[in-house]
Amino acid sequence: MITLNASTEGAIGLENEELPPVTVVISTRNRGDSIVPTIESIIKCDYPAFEIRVIDQSENDQTEIAVGPFMANPAFHYLRTPTIGASLGRNLGINSTQYEYIAITDDDCVVPSNWLREMMAAFKVNSQIGLVFGNVDAGEHDPTAGHIPTYFRNVPYMACSMRHKNEVRGIFACAGLKRSVWEKVYGIDEMLGPGSPLKCFEDGDFTIKTLCAGYFVYEIPTFKIIHNGFRDWKQGRALAHRNWYGIGAGLAKHLKCGQWSILRVIGYEWGNIAIRDMLNNIFIKHRLSGVTPVIAFGGGFFAGLFTPVDRNTANYLSKDGSGVPTMESVRF
Repeated sequence: MITLNASTEGAIGLENEELPPVTVVISTRNRGDSIVPTIESIIKCDYPAFEIRVIDQSENDQTEIAVGPFMANPAFHYLRTPTIGASLGRNLGINSTQYEYIAITDDDCVVPSNWLREMMAAFKVNSQIGLVFGNVDAGEHDPTAGHIPTYFRNVPYMACSMRHKNEVRGIFACAGLKRSVWEKVYGIDEMLGPGSPLKCFEDGDFTIKTLCAGYFVYEIPTFKIIHNGFRDWKQGRALAHRNWYGIGAGLAKHLKCGQWSILRVIGYEWGNIAIRDMLNNIFIKHRLSGVTPVIAFGGGFFAGLFTPVDRNTANYLSKDGSGVPTMESVRF
């Protein structure tokens, strides 16, 4: 357990309350030493007690070598696994700890020193909160050469049911969840997300499952990270296709499960965002642009309709026929 002299600066009403330990989970694959600044920034957090669990799915030894200097720290846990998929990696990391509070970020992000305090402050707002998202700000980059995916909210927002889903669209680059909620909703769907067959939307899908289970989803701008995942314009188009394909697939699953409230989300994502933006580009800006989200969403939705799903867990069936996330005992 990492124990530091914690400062209360930046915390919200937590000065006199006991702060429970937190597990930070990072799933990585073939990113080499890009994860080092991420780990260094987390270690500098002014939270009293936390641990870091890195799940490395790389095809080479570069990441293992890069994190070598952290191995002597008893609060740093490293697992090298031949598995593929960010969702599967995160499930492995969450399954390996008994701590109730889980923080999630990516291997190309850095966090501020008050990151974990702000996450815990968010959970303290209401006991029904099962999932917290924060802002994802872009690191330094050349905006003429490409972009960095971000997520930004000006003021806090509490989603209490599926009626509010369209207002919360946070991403796992900056997230916190309760392990008990993760167990109740049968984990993160391993068929969704980077490296998975259905490509993306694991965070949006987990949001939907959390709301359907009766828990709240809270987004707060003071809980934030810096994202350094730069994409040039070609990579950006590929990322947009992946994202919208995953959104279509993820929403199709809940429709197959008979969750009719998902129709509101389908209409918002495909109609109000994808199709509206495409029509705006064609008829207002007079340029053929924005077609990728519409086509990719349709392709993902079609793929989702023909992918087997376990209605009991609301997860797609994985290649081994199981709809339950990987739950085998893991030793770090």
